Amino acid sequence: MSTFLKLSNGVEMPLLGLGTWQAGPGEVANALKIALTLGYRHIDTAAAYQNEAEIGAVLKEFISSGKVKREELFITTKLFWAFNRAEDVEPQLKASLEKLGLDYVDLYLIHMPVAFEQNMTDHDHSVKVEDIWKGIEKVYEKKLTKAIGVSNFNAEQIQRIQKVAKIPIHNNQVSYIKFIKKIKVAIKQDLF
Repeated sequence: MSTFLKLSNGVEMPLLGLGTWQAGPGEVANALKIALTLGYRHIDTAAAYQNEAEIGAVLKEFISSGKVKREELFITTKLFWAFNRAEDVEPQLKASLEKLGLDYVDLYLIHMPVAFEQNMTDHDHSVKVEDIWKGIEKVYEKKLTKAIGVSNFNAEQIQRIQKVAKIPIHNNQVSYIKFIKKIKVAIKQDLF
């Protein structure tokens, strides 16, 4: 069995990665150090997790000490939904890159298929997923990310992007927790 999955653009993504959602200060650094020491090379974070700077400090430590090379790592981060507008994508990715201490990420995802006002008080219904995708394509073309994709999108939203995309969706990240809950429901209902 391969330890990598080849994305549609040829980029190889490690099948196993460390998710950093809900990891508190100090906790994420400790978990990441252990994971990197054990051989993990795929790290998944997001601007919304508020831990990119702590992850960046660990990455800097491991890269500068020679324990790992940047090109051996696969770093995924996500666009915060308060900035789900085409014009906000590049500044937000650059802010994430600065926190992570990197020149590029390996995978950049639209975290959610909805936009909020930047103060997070209300949905911004004027923003469409097709518009956000256009901003994502631009950072890919500028080589600020090696691959692009979506997270928490449904089939209809993905189809809408596919109709306008110049660059195809390279990755669709689905919530494992939601998937497991659906599997448990299906088993209880004898759907298998």
